[in-house]
Amino acid sequence: MGISGLHHQLKAGQKKINVSELRGRTLALDGHALLHRGALSCAEALAEGEPTTRYAHFAVQRVQMLAAKGVTSIVVFDGAPTPLKRQTNNDRRAVRDQALADARQWKLECERRHAAGEDRDDAIGEMRKAYGKTVRITPVMVEVTKRELEKVSVRCLVAPYEADAQLAALCVLGLADGIITEDSDLACLLCGLRLSRCLLVTKLDRDGTGDLLIPGDLTKLITDLRRSKFAKALAKALRVDARVAARCFVQACVLAGCDYYASEAGLGLVGAAEHVCAARRLPDNERIEKAVKRLTNVEGARAAERAFYHAKVWKGLPGAGVVPRCVALSELVCPSRVSVPPPGADIDAEVGPSLNFEACER
Repeated sequence: MGISGLHHQLKAGQKKINVSELRGRTLALDGHALLHRGALSCAEALAEGEPTTRYAHFAVQRVQMLAAKGVTSIVVFDGAPTPLKRQTNNDRRAVRDQALADARQWKLECERRHAAGEDRDDAIGEMRKAYGKTVRITPVMVEVTKRELEKVSVRCLVAPYEADAQLAALCVLGLADGIITEDSDLACLLCGLRLSRCLLVTKLDRDGTGDLLIPGDLTKLITDLRRSKFAKALAKALRVDARVAARCFVQACVLAGCDYYASEAGLGLVGAAEHVCAARRLPDNERIEKAVKRLTNVEGARAAERAFYHAKVWKGLPGAGVVPRCVALSELVCPSRVSVPPPGADIDAEVGPSLNFEACER
């Protein structure tokens, strides 16, 4: 989701936990985050097209560690690219291309120093760092890792589009008690959907220790954030009602900048929250355009907010004759509990059309 500044603002609300304390729970894991961690161990081979499946080992080791601590895993991978993320994906591709050029340059420097009998430790470090920035998760890597996980009886699911939305959907449907991912960006979605019991575990290490947050319980979250400027802004919205506050949280995250929308100059997460929550008594669907007068791309911000709520997800898990249906995430929530922006006429052009599960599996 790429929400600027969110992890820093939520840090005070996190607490250290070992997943052994979650024995008996089912947690949904961000498969692409696992793959990215695993791919760092063989980044050079992947970048240069050399055959390797080492990237799958990290994911298998992680779910085996969780199983040993009594936690059941469901691993969710990204599916097709979301149309609204096209610019973000193009930017990331350019970064990877530059990193590959840098890595090859450092590799040549390593070879030169080796031939000259010179110390090359710093050059090797720079080369590895650059290769690490080239990592791109491919459908082949997903399929290989999925097969390895299924060998150890772990359920896997490739989302129609964004894994983040699918992870949240599993919690909405009661199929998972929480989510394990690398950062706190999913807090935006869990708060927006008011998933007050959904656990968000981040920064998990090999021993099962990580940071726990329950972002859907906005009252507790605001208390835990110890009266930061971000929390004070949200508290004003919460005094109207929790439904309004949850929507304000998402709108602040959008305006601060995310994968779907580039923040406008000078507007960070705290400033965005203060603007949005100052307009808390305005109708939810008018708040973005009226909260920040200087916005030049109002429709872009609206589209980004729609993408959070109307992302396509599978309704359920496959198995025992069940074939999941592709629906909008917004269809899974109760309208009286969750404020949802209208989808708009071009929603499929923004988040992608509905897909057929069996066709995607082939």
